[in-house]
Amino acid sequence: MSRFLITFCNTLPQGFPLAAYDFETEDLEWIETPTGAGVVGGATGICRLEDAYAVLLQNRLPGWPSTLALYDLELRPLFAQRLRIVSDGHSLAAHEGCLYVVSTGTNEVVRLKLDVANSRVDEESFWKLGEVRADEHHLNGITVVDGRHFLSMFGPDSADGARVGRILDTDGRRALSLSLLQPHSLAVFQNHLYCLESLRGQVWRIPIDDLAADVPAPFCELPGYLRGIAFDAAYMYVGASSHRLRSKSKGVLNDPPAQSRASLHCLLHRVSLADGAIQSRDLTPFGREIYDVLPLPVESRHPTPGSAWDSVTRRQLAYDREHLTALEDLRLALLQNEELRRSASTGLTVWFTGLSSAGKSTISSAVYENLRAKGLRVELLDGDVVRQHLSKGLGFSKADRDENIRRIGFLADRLTRNGAIVLVAAISPYRAIRDEMRERIGNFLEVYVNAPLEVVEQRDVKGIYRRGRAGELHGVTGLDDPYEPPLTPDVECHTDRETLEESVAKVMTAVDERRRNTNSHG
Repeated sequence: MSRFLITFCNTLPQGFPLAAYDFETEDLEWIETPTGAGVVGGATGICRLEDAYAVLLQNRLPGWPSTLALYDLELRPLFAQRLRIVSDGHSLAAHEGCLYVVSTGTNEVVRLKLDVANSRVDEESFWKLGEVRADEHHLNGITVVDGRHFLSMFGPDSADGARVGRILDTDGRRALSLSLLQPHSLAVFQNHLYCLESLRGQVWRIPIDDLAADVPAPFCELPGYLRGIAFDAAYMYVGASSHRLRSKSKGVLNDPPAQSRASLHCLLHRVSLADGAIQSRDLTPFGREIYDVLPLPVESRHPTPGSAWDSVTRRQLAYDREHLTALEDLRLALLQNEELRRSASTGLTVWFTGLSSAGKSTISSAVYENLRAKGLRVELLDGDVVRQHLSKGLGFSKADRDENIRRIGFLADRLTRNGAIVLVAAISPYRAIRDEMRERIGNFLEVYVNAPLEVVEQRDVKGIYRRGRAGELHGVTGLDDPYEPPLTPDVECHTDRETLEESVAKVMTAVDERRRNTNSHG
């Protein structure tokens, strides 16, 4: 026998917790989760119950609720049911037609009675570990020996605190005198009880007819954090993971052994019962942590394991889809949040554009003082000042002018998003880049400070036009570089025939109206 069912816990992506695996060929085939299983983040215990396989699925919800999934003997899904009593279900055992589940989150064993024909599962508490806090003692494995239920557990006690681990039966009797570090899976084979001491990577074997016997040394030691054990006539199979460095138990704060730090591998070990020789298969491409292993009978027809490469590819594609979906959900959420924020924000960008010496700085400075006098948060970004500090090194080519405007627009957008009224005074000669800024910022008022070329040449506050006419300066907007006036500005100030007060009043009226409209829609 070399074929097994394997459960992977804490899986990424979702929906790949169960697989059929052939140790000899190393082929693996994913088993579909039943409809109604919910958001599955992994699987834990597995066992066979008469003509069905039972699997505990982990649901990615607070408290790690568990779902029981049933499969027929050809591993076709039958049904799945969320369990009411079980919290963070770990291991399964079958006995007298019932399933027994270790509910680690509630420190108890829950008995399940199945009605497969009607897809129904009835739950009842079978045994509870006294009055202790939830998960404090961390119950793990379960098996049945001659009608007695045995449990592995660990957690604090009066003797040695967090380091104690032991095997109990449900009558409370101790079955092993050793103190173990995080015992997990239990199995019965050839009149012996086997227990995996996960943290030390040790396998213990105790005679069933003398469960209180003194066992001086482990049966074998294996690399990794051990979970999941199965047998055939010649071999013992044990799952291991070096990703799991400690238990989730609140009562256990142990450091991992050095061997589990060596590499991040998910392994299935095969140990010869004749000579102890060990073979290992690396299952890292399929999952991070093996939880349980169950032999599949030789006569089992389904599934026929597919190639390992096909299974890895299928998992990777699902992983990519899951992450792309998450990114798209995040993008849509951010867009929705941004729309809500913008509709409620009082932030606004007022963009003054026009030829040099048209009056942009003069008007924007006066508007700045008016808004400050009203107690409003206002910022002024003057094109000349920004170019000195933020755009130093940029020239006056079209590409450089556009880049300068984009940098100013970036600042204006950030400030606007945070509720400021931003006044931008920049020539910004090209219509396309101004339209790009309007689209980017959203709440945007374009003010065209309009003055004829002959008027601004007469003013020539900075001497730009004089130097341009003299050939000392090239790329002067309005002379040898075009200015593209706005086609439909929100406000137009004719500074050649308006007073400063009239131009400022136009802008203030537009700002007040826009802010009222924004607030009413918010």
